[in-house]
Amino acid sequence: MKKILSNILYTMLVSCIVCACNDRLDITQDYTFDLQVLPYPARVIQGETVEIRCKLVKEGDYRDAKYFIRYFQTDGKGVLRLNDERVLTPNDLFELDNDVFRLYYTSHCTVRQKMDVYIVDGNGQTVQKTFTFENQPVEPEPAIDFNFEFETLPVPKSVIEGETVEIRCRIKRADSRNNTDFFIRYFQPDGKGELRFINDILLIPNDLYKLDNDIFRLYYTSRSADLQTIDIYIVDSFEKVVKKTLAFTGIPLIKPDDEPDPNDETEPDDESEPNDVSENETEETKNE
Repeated sequence: MKKILSNILYTMLVSCIVCACNDRLDITQDYTFDLQVLPYPARVIQGETVEIRCKLVKEGDYRDAKYFIRYFQTDGKGVLRLNDERVLTPNDLFELDNDVFRLYYTSHCTVRQKMDVYIVDGNGQTVQKTFTFENQPVEPEPAIDFNFEFETLPVPKSVIEGETVEIRCRIKRADSRNNTDFFIRYFQPDGKGELRFINDILLIPNDLYKLDNDIFRLYYTSRSADLQTIDIYIVDSFEKVVKKTLAFTGIPLIKPDDEPDPNDETEPDDESEPNDVSENETEETKNE
């Protein structure tokens, strides 16, 4: 009888211990937690992506604990994804792989935006965080001024036939962001001559030539003794044209054969006339 009572008491003791362990196990699985968020930008531009660094802070931990995330956007429009590239769909649960994770929110509108993020554990405990973003309007970039000027240093006002004149040129851009290409062409309405680059490339009238630099030199060679004018045109990639006219007074080239010889002592032919008159007068005197 005593043996039976001992077995019964032992069985009851074991049952109490098991129940106590089960109760303790249930308690240890019900740890509270919170979602810690580092500071993030309060303003966002449409199309911009904001990073939100998050961390689960737990009162305790156990091996089989699972945590899930879901969200809902109450204002505005955007897309939220995890750092593992999973895109979150509103109100759907996604399991978190780590206690430390990052969210990436991309704005898709130009109004105030607000979203509620929920962290849920396996026991149904929920923590909510609200994220708000004010829209920052995109400031339009200032328009680029594509105007430009074409300048030349002073050049001689007259040129001898066959002489070459240097023309120093510069293109002055109105805006430093203007990176358009420039081209040059010319036409000669008066006189005759040749225009060349510094590398001796001959320019053909009305043909376009690309310029490698905004500062360059031209060389004009006179081929006539008349008035000579040349119209130089600078053209950009948008076909904007700036014109500059240069004029030269032609000077004929004096050849050596045309120059008087200072050592020539030959007397003019008309000096013999007085002698003829004298002879006639002598003849008349004799006849008288």
